Amino acid sequence: MINKIYKYPLKITDEQAIKTLRGVQPLCVQMQDGGLCLWCEVDESAADLSLQVRVIGTGNPMPSNMHCFDYVGTVQDFHRRLVWHVYVQREIDRD
Repeated sequence: MINKIYKYPLKITDEQAIKTLRGVQPLCVQMQDGGLCLWCEVDESAADLSLQVRVIGTGNPMPSNMHCFDYVGTVQDFHRRLVWHVYVQREIDRD
Protein backbone atom coordinates (compact mmCIF):
# COMPACT_ATOMS: atom_id res chain seq x y z
CA MET A 1 0.00 0.00 0.00
CA ILE A 2 1.51 3.31 -1.14
CA ASN A 3 -0.70 6.24 -0.14
CA LYS A 4 -0.29 9.65 -1.72
CA ILE A 5 -2.43 12.75 -2.11
CA TYR A 6 -3.52 13.47 -5.68
CA LYS A 7 -5.06 16.64 -7.06
CA TYR A 8 -7.89 16.37 -9.60
CA PRO A 9 -8.80 19.54 -11.53
CA LEU A 10 -12.59 19.67 -11.92
CA LYS A 11 -14.76 21.24 -14.57
CA ILE A 12 -17.55 23.45 -13.38
CA THR A 13 -20.28 21.27 -14.79
CA ASP A 14 -23.16 19.34 -13.23
CA GLU A 15 -21.61 15.88 -13.55
CA GLN A 16 -18.25 14.49 -14.57
CA ALA A 17 -16.10 11.39 -14.12
CA ILE A 18 -12.54 11.42 -12.83
CA LYS A 19 -10.07 8.59 -13.34
CA THR A 20 -8.71 7.58 -9.96
CA LEU A 21 -7.96 4.43 -7.95
CA ARG A 22 -10.11 2.07 -5.85
CA GLY A 23 -10.43 3.06 -2.19
CA VAL A 24 -9.98 6.76 -2.94
CA GLN A 25 -10.64 9.07 0.03
CA PRO A 26 -11.79 12.59 -0.95
CA LEU A 27 -10.21 15.17 1.38
CA CYS A 28 -11.29 18.63 0.23
CA VAL A 29 -12.17 20.94 -2.66
CA GLN A 30 -10.78 24.43 -3.16
CA MET A 31 -10.04 26.98 -5.83
CA GLN A 32 -6.42 26.98 -7.04
CA ASP A 33 -5.17 29.38 -9.70
CA GLY A 34 -8.74 30.15 -10.76
CA GLY A 35 -9.79 26.51 -11.14
CA LEU A 36 -11.81 24.13 -9.02
CA CYS A 37 -9.72 21.23 -7.62
CA LEU A 38 -10.42 18.09 -5.60
CA TRP A 39 -7.73 16.54 -3.40
CA CYS A 40 -7.91 12.85 -2.52
CA GLU A 41 -5.83 10.30 -0.70
CA VAL A 42 -5.17 7.31 -2.95
CA ASP A 43 -3.39 3.98 -2.73
CA GLU A 44 -1.15 3.85 -5.80
CA SER A 45 -1.22 0.04 -5.77
CA ALA A 46 -5.02 -0.10 -6.15
CA ALA A 47 -6.98 -0.83 -9.33
CA ASP A 48 -8.31 1.91 -11.59
CA LEU A 49 -11.69 3.47 -10.89
CA SER A 50 -13.93 5.95 -12.70
CA LEU A 51 -15.60 8.10 -10.04
CA GLN A 52 -18.60 10.38 -10.61
CA VAL A 53 -18.38 13.92 -9.25
CA ARG A 54 -21.27 16.38 -9.01
CA VAL A 55 -20.78 20.15 -8.83
CA ILE A 56 -24.00 21.88 -7.79
CA GLY A 57 -24.33 25.63 -7.76
CA THR A 58 -26.19 27.37 -4.94
CA GLY A 59 -29.86 27.66 -5.89
CA ASN A 60 -29.70 24.89 -8.49
CA PRO A 61 -31.92 21.80 -8.14
CA MET A 62 -30.46 18.69 -6.51
CA PRO A 63 -30.56 15.54 -8.67
CA SER A 64 -32.82 12.77 -7.34
CA ASN A 65 -30.05 10.19 -6.83
CA MET A 66 -27.89 12.23 -4.45
CA HIS A 67 -28.29 9.54 -1.77
CA CYS A 68 -25.46 7.74 -3.66
CA PHE A 69 -23.09 10.69 -3.20
CA ASP A 70 -21.07 12.06 -0.28
CA TYR A 71 -20.60 15.77 0.31
CA VAL A 72 -16.95 16.86 0.04
CA GLY A 73 -17.15 20.62 0.47
CA THR A 74 -18.29 24.06 -0.62
CA VAL A 75 -16.14 26.42 -2.66
CA GLN A 76 -16.62 30.13 -3.25
CA ASP A 77 -15.32 31.80 -6.40
CA PHE A 78 -15.02 35.38 -5.17
CA HIS A 79 -14.13 36.76 -8.63
CA ARG A 80 -17.29 35.45 -10.26
CA ARG A 81 -19.37 35.62 -7.07
CA LEU A 82 -20.44 31.99 -7.42
CA VAL A 83 -20.62 29.16 -4.89
CA TRP A 84 -20.39 25.43 -5.70
CA HIS A 85 -21.06 22.36 -3.60
CA VAL A 86 -19.09 19.26 -4.54
CA TYR A 87 -20.27 15.66 -4.04
CA VAL A 88 -18.47 12.41 -4.90
CA GLN A 89 -20.25 9.15 -5.64
CA ARG A 90 -19.79 6.43 -3.04
CA GLU A 91 -17.61 3.68 -4.37
CA ILE A 92 -19.66 0.57 -5.09
CA ASP A 93 -18.07 -2.67 -3.93
CA ARG A 94 -17.79 -4.80 -7.05
CA ASP A 95 -15.97 -7.75 -5.43
